[in-house]
Amino acid sequence: TTTTTATPTAAATAMTTAVVARPFLAVLGLAGVITLAMLHRLFVKQIVRLGASASGRGALRMEPTLQAVGFTALAAVPAWLGLWILSQLLTGFSAATSINAAIGAAVGTVAAMILPLEFLRQLIQPHGIAAAHFGWPAAIITPLRQAVRRATFFGVPLVFLWRLVDFESGTLEALTATARLAFILLMVVMTVILARLAHPRHGIALALTSGMIGGKAARLAWVWRPLVVAMPVALAGLMAYGYSYSATQLSICFHRSIWLVIFAVMLHALAVRWLVVSRKRIMLEELRQRAAAREQAEAGGAGMEVVDVNRLDVSAISQQTRRLIDAALFVGVLLGLWWIWSPVLPALGFLERVTLWEQRAPDGTVSGVVTLANLLVAVPIIALTFIAVRNAPGLLEAALLRHLPLDTAARYAITSLASYLLAGVGLVLTAGILGLSWSSVQWLVAGLSVGLGFGLQEIVANFICGIILLFEQ
Repeated sequence: TTTTTATPTAAATAMTTAVVARPFLAVLGLAGVITLAMLHRLFVKQIVRLGASASGRGALRMEPTLQAVGFTALAAVPAWLGLWILSQLLTGFSAATSINAAIGAAVGTVAAMILPLEFLRQLIQPHGIAAAHFGWPAAIITPLRQAVRRATFFGVPLVFLWRLVDFESGTLEALTATARLAFILLMVVMTVILARLAHPRHGIALALTSGMIGGKAARLAWVWRPLVVAMPVALAGLMAYGYSYSATQLSICFHRSIWLVIFAVMLHALAVRWLVVSRKRIMLEELRQRAAAREQAEAGGAGMEVVDVNRLDVSAISQQTRRLIDAALFVGVLLGLWWIWSPVLPALGFLERVTLWEQRAPDGTVSGVVTLANLLVAVPIIALTFIAVRNAPGLLEAALLRHLPLDTAARYAITSLASYLLAGVGLVLTAGILGLSWSSVQWLVAGLSVGLGFGLQEIVANFICGIILLFEQ
């Protein structure tokens, strides 16, 4: 009882000491929190206004969406900023083993959770970006809103309690069982939240499988849906059996993985929004050019239909760009998951110890090794290079070439050269990862050169002439 009653007094004393020692941080932080909180209503009004303009004239510009993202971030900052400053003040001027340091560390953990949760909550508001700009259906937004609400009201307090008790259990062994119980309760809450979110009839899986959004994610629902539900259960089991450190580290990786996927989904939505805006602008410009050509033909007395040789295939451009965006984000998520989980999973670290072949210097000494991990990194690079070479023309048309006064021949020349350049870059990157230097393949290149000189010289000559013609365009 004495410790419990003395804790608020000790925390208040530590706060007073910290404010006196660092008045600039305290005053600046307090002013920032108050200012952002007072401007919150203004941020919301701007988000609503930009959402309304996304379906009008703003539908042909990407600026309203980017501005809405900025205002959404500003609306999510006040709660995180206040908690972060409180954490810094408590931990900066407290003994490492004191209750004040424990409270400060727990508040810092809560602040790290609050920021993405609040940003996601602002994103999926009825007036938010998800509905007004991204066009997400209610079958996606409603379960997400419920999940964020449950995570905020049940998950965040349990995180604070767990981190506080876990920190104190280092000095009081009697609190170890309490820390484990708090962690298990937190994993139970996470299991319920994720199970309802991934429910095939009431969660986002319904919208995915019904084709409203994310067709590829729907086809892999049998993989990710059981995985995201079983992971918190497994972590709770680890903690119950006494593997506290392993459960804690794996839970941190799991938390980061969830937000990595959410961040990738948001980037994908922004990219799709940009693609839709670009497609609308290309179609509008094409209609204006055709109308102007028709008026010019009618003014000249020509009665035949005008054929525009510079007409773009808008649907093909959109499909190519969409495939390229999907592939880039998919590879990015895989690499991000590798980076998150490789320090804690022995299986991933084991790949670094499986040597496929050795790199040798001219004097015969071993200069390096190529492992199975290098091969697994090279495979997605090869796949991404292949997809980029096939779909780069669409991205160039949508992002760059439509702004330039070029005819069809010049556009084809630029896209072809860009495809060759991407293929060369991908080949060089893959060769570097696999340890293939010029000294190791020069004899093969020499033999191929002789073979090409005798058997395929006309084809090679025509290819070189084609490249020269593309540069001339």
